Amino acid sequence: MILPAPTRQAKVLVNGHEVQVAFAGGGERPAALEFVVPLEKEAVVQVKWAGHRSSHSSRPVVIAGGPSDGKPPVPAATCQPVELAAVFNDRVTEIFKPGKYVSPRSPFVSLALPSQGIGYWAGHVNATAEIDDTGLRTTAAAHGGKITLPNGVAFATPGPGTAPNILFTSQWDNYPREATVPLAGKARRVHLLMAGSTNAMQSRLDNGEVIVTYTDGTSSRLALRNPETWWPLEQDYFTDDYQFRLAGALPRRVDLKTGAVRVLNGTDFKGQGRVIPGGAATVLGLDLDPDRELQSLTVRALANDVVVGLMAATLER
Repeated sequence: MILPAPTRQAKVLVNGHEVQVAFAGGGERPAALEFVVPLEKEAVVQVKWAGHRSSHSSRPVVIAGGPSDGKPPVPAATCQPVELAAVFNDRVTEIFKPGKYVSPRSPFVSLALPSQGIGYWAGHVNATAEIDDTGLRTTAAAHGGKITLPNGVAFATPGPGTAPNILFTSQWDNYPREATVPLAGKARRVHLLMAGSTNAMQSRLDNGEVIVTYTDGTSSRLALRNPETWWPLEQDYFTDDYQFRLAGALPRRVDLKTGAVRVLNGTDFKGQGRVIPGGAATVLGLDLDPDRELQSLTVRALANDVVVGLMAATLER
């Protein structure tokens, strides 16, 4: 059972017996409280927070809400896209090109990721994925260089043509391991449109991170963790709560070939993971301290073999 955790001070009773708990995430505001409920016909769960008490049903649940979800529509007047065109270093369609990822590699025999950056050594060495961003570019061109999500958040992204439209970072030598863009003013949230790669060897760990730094030296961090907040460009995760369980809400996805925005519902989406024709970007969000002056936004790749890309960022003032 996974619940939002307003504090690290919690005691959990299942059918009157205290159970061991664990907290996901670091810092003073952990992301979730997790504990095991015995497989019984019925269970009464009591969670005692510091100064609070609540009860929950016995059925396993996931955290409600999530990146850019569970919030009221964002007024357009409060959204300010961050200018990224000058720092884009590639086109999103170029991510899985043959022979692209050749360094660094072991000089010895190894079971390394194929050089196109996707696939596996056993039976899938020639795997590929065709990424097609024509729908995204066409939609942006029809709306003044922007795409708008159902919640009102607008992202700036290039229209038709061959202009770069993504800032890639990676442990591969093709791209920088991190990249920083300046920010200014104050904001309550930053909305992100991101795309990149991951695979089974990078599951259940931070593939990358987005850091927003304030002028006083403090910062806010979004962990890009497979599978909760880092989804592969070429497919949706298959989730069934048995072989593959995803702890948290599902992010919005923007299909690149059509420009369509998909708002995924955990109940309806179960068992629906699949390859996405043309690929899909992921919408994420990071809450900021609205009282602090912004200084910069940094995208950083942490895990081997992955590519972490930023396509757009919008500040919610």
